[in-house]
Amino acid sequence: MPGITVTPAVVALTTRHPGVNVRLLRTTWDNQVEVLRDGRADASIVRLPIDQHGLRVRALFQEPRVVVLPPHHHLAGKMSVTTADLAAEHVLQDPDAVPEWRDVALEMREGNRTEFPPVCQVEEKLELVTADVGVRAIPHSTAR
Repeated sequence: MPGITVTPAVVALTTRHPGVNVRLLRTTWDNQVEVLRDGRADASIVRLPIDQHGLRVRALFQEPRVVVLPPHHHLAGKMSVTTADLAAEHVLQDPDAVPEWRDVALEMREGNRTEFPPVCQVEEKLELVTADVGVRAIPHSTAR
């Protein structure tokens, strides 16, 4: 997944188990589970939430998220924002990926959420934010 560096884990695994053949496969939000279900990967580091049916999932770490805003946005430049600050915003991702926003979002409560095609590439996400289509929550490592 974008932003996740797996090299230290791969080095540790192959050092501990020299006979293990590790081949890395870059995934996206949309295919991170598909590669497990169709056999392209035996294990994967995924970003939650995912459909965990038939999978064994173990949390490896928690990572803060950042909100990407257009430069002229009234929240831009703040050191931090709360979920409540984002209640009136259109968040450009699956509401289930940001459940704390989903639960307070005005557009969700009013039933007027505009759907859009899934966006997988970080560059596309940033372009949509820059075009003032909405805001986006992304993992801190991806933002870095």
